[in-house]
Amino acid sequence: MEIGSDTDSATMAEPSHERARGAVDCHRGVEWWLMRQAKERNPRIKSYGLMWSAPRWFKGGLWSPDMVNCILAWLGCATQNGVPVSYIGGAGERYTYPPQPSSFTALKKAPQTAFPDVKVIATGEHTPPDYWAAAGAMQSTPAYRNAVDILGEHDVCVWQSRYEHCHVSQAALGLGKPLGNSEQASEGADSGAAPLARAMNRNYIDARVTAGLKLVAAPDARQRGTTAPGAHRAAREVPGSRRHRLSACGETGRHRDPVPGLSEQRREAVPPGGQRHVAGHGGHEGGGVESPARPVRAPGGAEQRG
Repeated sequence: MEIGSDTDSATMAEPSHERARGAVDCHRGVEWWLMRQAKERNPRIKSYGLMWSAPRWFKGGLWSPDMVNCILAWLGCATQNGVPVSYIGGAGERYTYPPQPSSFTALKKAPQTAFPDVKVIATGEHTPPDYWAAAGAMQSTPAYRNAVDILGEHDVCVWQSRYEHCHVSQAALGLGKPLGNSEQASEGADSGAAPLARAMNRNYIDARVTAGLKLVAAPDARQRGTTAPGAHRAAREVPGSRRHRLSACGETGRHRDPVPGLSEQRREAVPPGGQRHVAGHGGHEGGGVESPARPVRAPGGAEQRG
């Protein structure tokens, strides 16, 4: 979930829980309601919070002590709303204000008393072709390395591509930490589910990524020809119109909307935590096809393929 800051970040401005220093309101916005709905439908779901910008009152902007304190207040709001958070990050895709190791060290230390089980994901950046640039800094900075529980970067399978190859660096693998594709953008309304299905397997086959977060906007308000079109289930053809054209990619099973249909079918086949890829039992067969990992069993279920 985005930790709102009253500034535009992707599709809209999410309201901040702390619009002035110390003035915390834990009931702004729709995120808490969405998180409660998700928890009601899947009690095992885990939540991840990430900032994308900073409220104006921060002294020093992003990566300042104010950022850490603001995130702590947000964790308190999550608990108050009955949706405890499992993971937090720093700030997403801050190209002109790159992540600061000292901020992640503080972010790891600060919640230990009130929120000891919260894990830190770093860095939420998208820096091709070196998708895992932070890994080198972690290798040379023990405090930074020890502060980070999961190394998670964005779109490591090449943003808005066919997701035919997912990238990893030896530095990232050498850290011995879980690797996550912490934002995997879906293709647009014209591309459907095929690239996303490919990425679900190749995240691990290519890059040993064991977790991924899928980004799907539904429906997207940006019409064709504007900046970053595509990561949506419907396209707006006419500027100013409220009419959207749904995906023309056909059906995936019983679902007319391929991307969520694919995701639901995968959850039905193997519940969260039930899929295991086995190293050395999977790879590329050529022609854009991958051989899945060796069959495994979902807990209490029939044999499934990874």
